[in-house]
Amino acid sequence: MYRCFLILLTFLFSLNVLAQQSSFIDKVTQLDSITDINHRKVILDESAEMLLDEWKAENTIDETILKTGKITLIQSDDKAIEVAMLGAITYGGVFQLNWIIKESVSDNNAYWLFKDELDGHFVQAVNQLNVSFNKRDDDIYSLNIAESNGKKEYLKVVDVLTKCYFQKLQEQETDLEKDSINAILSLRLYKLWNNEARFDETFAQLKNLKTIYSDDRNIKICTYNIQKNNFKHEFHGAVISKIDDQFKVYPLNDVSDEIRSPDRASLTNKKWYGAMYLDIVQTSDRNRNFYTLIGYKGNDEFLKTRVLDVLTIQNGRIRFGWPLFKTDRITRHRIIYQYASGAAMMMRYDQRSKMIVFDNLEPAQPFYKGVYRYYGPDFTYNGFKFQKGYWILEEDIDLRNPKIN
Repeated sequence: MYRCFLILLTFLFSLNVLAQQSSFIDKVTQLDSITDINHRKVILDESAEMLLDEWKAENTIDETILKTGKITLIQSDDKAIEVAMLGAITYGGVFQLNWIIKESVSDNNAYWLFKDELDGHFVQAVNQLNVSFNKRDDDIYSLNIAESNGKKEYLKVVDVLTKCYFQKLQEQETDLEKDSINAILSLRLYKLWNNEARFDETFAQLKNLKTIYSDDRNIKICTYNIQKNNFKHEFHGAVISKIDDQFKVYPLNDVSDEIRSPDRASLTNKKWYGAMYLDIVQTSDRNRNFYTLIGYKGNDEFLKTRVLDVLTIQNGRIRFGWPLFKTDRITRHRIIYQYASGAAMMMRYDQRSKMIVFDNLEPAQPFYKGVYRYYGPDFTYNGFKFQKGYWILEEDIDLRNPKIN
């Protein structure tokens, strides 16, 4: 009796699997015939989710599905990672590529689904793509997707596992889980940063990682943040320098909470006022290069923070903070602006005026002066202009026709 029951369960399960496969095949084969772009995108996304569920359940992709010609399946050299791809033309002639990663590097299989948009004028089906997937000597798994003739590169992922761990980091709920994933992520990132041959790699496919270069291409900075409980933001990253053929990586250690008077502090990479850096402005004075950093620093549920910092490297030593910013006869090592979490503050380098320009912040009411959770832009602008070795504050500038007041 028990044996018959098991046979019945197995039979029913098989029927369910066949039904799922049939449903997936029906969806994916009708993609090209769907004229409504919105509907086609919906069916494409549904198909990717169904393929993901099928792969998880069966631990393999059935040959019947592969024979549809709508799926491309590739493996890394060591067969530890597989990638399945499907796609279709969606909005504005864009080819949406949905790709699923299955990795068995760890003990348990893990799966990730990603979506990217390619130029649909050159590609209209996954079988038109030239895909290469290789494992490097340092256990880095690189994925390249190009035009069939190899001339046009559509997608370059320097390490698919780093991309996966960034996504996994965002999915964790507790600080302990985030720290555990970040420990793995940090090791992989350090491998990427510590390879001099990858100095020119922008890591464009690692969406959570911000990578910027100095004008002289001597400095590369990578930063990312982790949002912890109670709206706390923790920053990570590295400064990579290539000066006089000397290649060096400086991992960054965020100790923002321990720094007293950060506007006057001179710091190192081991004691760093963490931020996500968005741009570098290079200046020089007396044979010393200054790399002024424009950064964003999420604070808490009430406040946001913008930061102007200065990076210098000399004789292999790295420093953050330099007395460059002059405001009302006061010289500061870095500039910190705080404002309401619901507001948005503009801060950028303006090429026309050669100034760092930004919104002027004012309290919502005069009696909130000094209570920065009530500050926001007042539709006027200020700027810092580099003159005689200093960033000098200029107030109430006109961005429509920027001139020195």
